Amino acid sequence: MSVRRGAPKQGYSTTASLRDALRAAPPIAASTTGQSSEAFPAVMDRLGIAEQVRPHLRPVSSGPTAGFIVGGGAELAVQLIAVRGAELAEPFPPELQRYVVPEGGLAARAAKAAGVRTAPAYLGSAEAGATMREKGPEPG
Repeated sequence: MSVRRGAPKQGYSTTASLRDALRAAPPIAASTTGQSSEAFPAVMDRLGIAEQVRPHLRPVSSGPTAGFIVGGGAELAVQLIAVRGAELAEPFPPELQRYVVPEGGLAARAAKAAGVRTAPAYLGSAEAGATMREKGPEPG
């Protein structure tokens, strides 16, 4: 969950606290595309609050969902990463998480293949892990 930078952060770390926060939430920006468009409705269903929360959703079909809170269109956003003007409040509880495992490839005739080959090592580094914890994804 993301909030506007500096906004109070409610606890979302337990199933009960997340359920209560979503029920009481003002508008929530939620993506209509990609992984989140499937994962968040499933979370609402598992919590038994889909019908209560659905009227408060503000659909976002392109761009960062958290950008919607920066622009004032919502107070919360379901987002994998933070954007300028917004910050991660807290991840969903572990039992409700749906992890995304990024994958990459290298074109056979890539112009800068040597540089691209360094990316996996960097993404596994302590430096990248610290950035991921700050910006959103959990390092694996």
